[in-house]
Amino acid sequence: MRNILSSLCLYSFAVAFPQSFLPRDDLPDPWASDPTSPPANISFPSGIPSNPYPSGIPDLPDLCDGNNPNDNCFNTLASGSGGYLYFDKNSGCSDSQKSMIQTAVWDATTLANYASTFPGPNIHAQQSGRFWMGAGYQAQANRISGNFKRVAEFKTSKTSSRAYITMSCKDPKNKCSMDMRGKTIGGYAWSVNGWFGWYNYIAFCPPFFTLDDLGEKLNLVEQGLASGNTKYARDMNWLGTTGSYFLHEMMHTRIATGGIEPDILDQQLKTDPKAHSKPVYGPGLVARLAANETDAKRASCNADSYAMLANSMWWWDTTGYFPGLPKPKKGIDQPADDPVSGTEVSADDDDDFPISLWVDLGNVTTPQDANFDSLFAAELQSFQDTDDEDAANTDAEASSDPVPAPTTSEAAAPAEATAPPPPPPPPPPPAADICGDWYKFLFDHFEIYGRNFDADKFGTDGSGLKHQIKGCGDLTYWTFKTLTDDPQGYQWYAKGDLPVGTKACVGRAVVSAGGASPDGCTGAG
Repeated sequence: MRNILSSLCLYSFAVAFPQSFLPRDDLPDPWASDPTSPPANISFPSGIPSNPYPSGIPDLPDLCDGNNPNDNCFNTLASGSGGYLYFDKNSGCSDSQKSMIQTAVWDATTLANYASTFPGPNIHAQQSGRFWMGAGYQAQANRISGNFKRVAEFKTSKTSSRAYITMSCKDPKNKCSMDMRGKTIGGYAWSVNGWFGWYNYIAFCPPFFTLDDLGEKLNLVEQGLASGNTKYARDMNWLGTTGSYFLHEMMHTRIATGGIEPDILDQQLKTDPKAHSKPVYGPGLVARLAANETDAKRASCNADSYAMLANSMWWWDTTGYFPGLPKPKKGIDQPADDPVSGTEVSADDDDDFPISLWVDLGNVTTPQDANFDSLFAAELQSFQDTDDEDAANTDAEASSDPVPAPTTSEAAAPAEATAPPPPPPPPPPPAADICGDWYKFLFDHFEIYGRNFDADKFGTDGSGLKHQIKGCGDLTYWTFKTLTDDPQGYQWYAKGDLPVGTKACVGRAVVSAGGASPDGCTGAG
């Protein structure tokens, strides 16, 4: 699924930044300060925050339905000033799993707290910002640090009021075993902007519980350094933990943005709605996004960019080594003689760290009615899309000899006396669509390309689609055009304007009108 980037991230965020910033071209090589010999021992940096849940994370009260939040439930929960974190009733989490999740929450707030001073006078923080957010990170620095600070203080911050997270180990939507072409799913989540508050549900899958927490990873890195092995201290691919994973999920929520900053999504590497792309997830793609941007607008609206930045700051100050990448392809600033690995690693082929799937249901009152199968299938597809270059190579290979020449024996064989049975009719061509929605200050503007929609649902000249979209609000400037020679085979094009905040509704309307997926029309905006 090719999400169109959060529309608010298209705007510049003018901030004043401290005089301690070094000009972007004057920042030294981040690897230049690596120790000449490994330290004898390492330890947690100072200033570790206290456990936000010393007595354990509570269970959701009996009157609440974790899959269908309602006003009565959250009026009961809203007794404090900050955000709320619960295990679902009958969550399916064992005591050891609950303990791991609680440690992950603590580690996530530890990383967020450490990064909340970003960038400050710390040269490690500034260089980490440049590598993981982009050379122009200064323009977004105040907002980045503010988002970290809200996560670190989510339990007491007023900006987290009426923001809720419910957690489960039960796989309520049956997504943990989805085929990821070698990738595993550590968890999945969905968010609802209800009139009662902001609601988030996180389901943890078995691969999550195979990860190390921050303390366990620290011990492993220390053991490596003690034996003279610096590989793991220098490789961000290896430094993911349950804490950085949970921090990624926290960055998606209103707890991070406080409802006052642009939403933090899983950005797509490419912005062209017709181009194959991938979510910017994992160290390689995060670094590539940062290298391709001059203003860090999209990186500062990408959840995993925050996880990498916080991880980089914490580990660099802990070990003294900059945690970069094994030799990536060109486009990412990394020394050619990087000692971490002797082999080239594609930025597309990140580590085996489990991925997470996340969908934003937008403004709905009954999330259980959402088409989770379509939404998560589309999210899954975005992780499996190939780059244009790979697709071109595949097409070239497939078209070079589409019909192999017969062997000698085959050529000499006589024709059969009877004709073979006719082949079965081909299946109907699958539906496909591209959907984009942009915030235009006073309204949301959408554009949709489509082909092979279910005719009964789509209607004549898109009348069925128009009917579904009108359910999202006051539809203006509706335009529908039939396409005859689109290079990608799209048969029609539609556009129009709707009230602000209807982006996800447009995506659901596309699916209801016979489309394959909501594509880029998901999330807030």
